[in-house]
Amino acid sequence: MSKNGVNTYLAQETLEGAQDMISTLPEHWSRAYFRLGSNCDSVDNNIYEAFNHNIMEARFYPVISMCEAIIKKLMVRIQEKAQELKNGVDISVQIFSRSSR
Repeated sequence: MSKNGVNTYLAQETLEGAQDMISTLPEHWSRAYFRLGSNCDSVDNNIYEAFNHNIMEARFYPVISMCEAIIKKLMVRIQEKAQELKNGVDISVQIFSRSSR
């Protein structure tokens, strides 16, 4: 679909939205201009720290045993999270209660 085709489709859906996109530079809304990766290094660091904390015990095993322990831990975590989603646990409440500590 050409640029005009997209604008025409958007104008049919919402005229104000189409006018707003035309008047705004593409650097502010187009994926072509978005930076790849994380915008905040602390997010990456937090993920690494959480992972390292969870595998701390396994790090002292021989290589094969360490990999097996990490795989087992990940499979258990994935299963627990899938079960929480199946049971309808509201993760927004968990995030809110964690941030209020």
